[in-house]
Formats: sequence, structure tokens, C-alpha cells
Amino acid sequence: MSIEGKVAIVTGAAKGIGRGIAERLASEGAVIAVVDIINASETIESITGAGGKAQAFIADVSKEDEVTSVVADIEKKLGPCEIMINNAGLHPNPPTLIEDMTFEAWNKMMRVDLDSMFLFNRAVIPGMKKKQWGRIINFSSAVVDAIVPPGAAHYIAAKAGAVGLTRGLATELGDDNITVNSVAPGTVDTPGVETDDPENPKAVLMAATEAQTIKKVTKPSHIAVAVSYLTSEEAELVTGQVIHVDGGSTRT
Repeated sequence: MSIEGKVAIVTGAAKGIGRGIAERLASEGAVIAVVDIINASETIESITGAGGKAQAFIADVSKEDEVTSVVADIEKKLGPCEIMINNAGLHPNPPTLIEDMTFEAWNKMMRVDLDSMFLFNRAVIPGMKKKQWGRIINFSSAVVDAIVPPGAAHYIAAKAGAVGLTRGLATELGDDNITVNSVAPGTVDTPGVETDDPENPKAVLMAATEAQTIKKVTKPSHIAVAVSYLTSEEAELVTGQVIHVDGGSTRT
């Protein structure tokens, strides 16, 4: 059984990892709801230009009313969500020590990187239960299991929360034939990891790549392969797991 015709919501899919996932799932026949707070026309054009099906939806994933509204809109226009990819997130940029961090900065990270997963998952689960089939993927990060420079504690906490949510939800939904997993990327070649140094914008990426066991730059397409597997019928017994795609930079 393929994902042909299945409705997939991908958050944060206007660019980067989310766009790579949306393009991959669309190439496999899924109907993609591209959700982002910014214009996602390039993602839509890429998918439809290749013969796939996709529609863009604007929403702030950290706001309950907007998530509820956008999921209802998606269901009305495309049908109930069968594949939920919670990819949207903030990066700790600039890095900030906890002792220097405002409560609002902490809360903003939690709202976007963790609360959004709760909101989308809660909204789509009823439809998945009716179909007795579903795939949920909550994005974590390799930083949860790695030693990283100071200034990212709030980010690490949110991404660790994503793992806890994944494992708890997997237990709740097993009887409904719904799998719940997490993908934990390392440092990926996206605009979000580029520095402000015009002479060496990829310094962080290259340093991270050198620290990997396999010293190849990680691209969004590498992450999309893992997501593709987890959404497949072949992965029907894989649930509550964290799949690292980080070139071997962590050992878990």
C-alpha cells in the first residue's frame, strides 16, 4: 500500500527541510498541505511543476485558533489528514544563556517547537482514528543527544519534549493503527544554519560535517528519505522511535 492520494500536512514547508519533505512525499503521490507563516509559492510551484498535488495554507503554528482553523480548512479542501509532519521550528539564533533569557523568549521557543506539535496532533487524530490509519512524525534534533555550545538550552528542552510527546502518543494510538515517530536531524544545509559572515556563510555547517562519522554534508533530501520510510506501509511496526539522520554525530 502506497501513500498515493493520502493527505499530508507538512508544517514549515516553505523552505529547507520542510520543503524537501513536501517534495518527496508529493513525488510518491501524496496530496500536500504546505503550512507556513510565510509565502510558500516556490514549494507549490516545485511540486505542481513536477506533476504533484499541493496547496499552500498560511498559519502561525504556535497559535491554537490558527491551527484549529487551518486544519479545518485543509480537511474541507483536501480531506482528512492521514500524514502529519510537524517540522516547523525555531533555531536558537542568536544563542542565549538561560541566565540572560527572558521568559517570553523561552515561551516563544516552546510554543513554536513543541506546543505546535501538540496542537496539530490533537487536531488531526480524530480523522486518523476514523480511517484507522495514520502517520505522525514530530521533529526533534540531534542536539538532544550531543554536547553543543552554550546558548541553546531552550531549544534542546523543546526538542527533548518532542521525543517525549512522540513516545507517549505512540502508546495512545497503537490500537488505532497510527504510528508516531520522531526524526532527529543533525546540522542540515539550509538557510537557517548560515552565518552572517559573507566570506564564510557555511562555517557552522562545515564544522558540523567534519565532526560526523560520515563526513558528507546533510541535505534536506537525506531527511526526506527517513520521513518517506516512516510514512510507508513497510514501517507499520515502527512506532515510538527516534530516527537520527546526522552522519553519525550522535550515538544513541
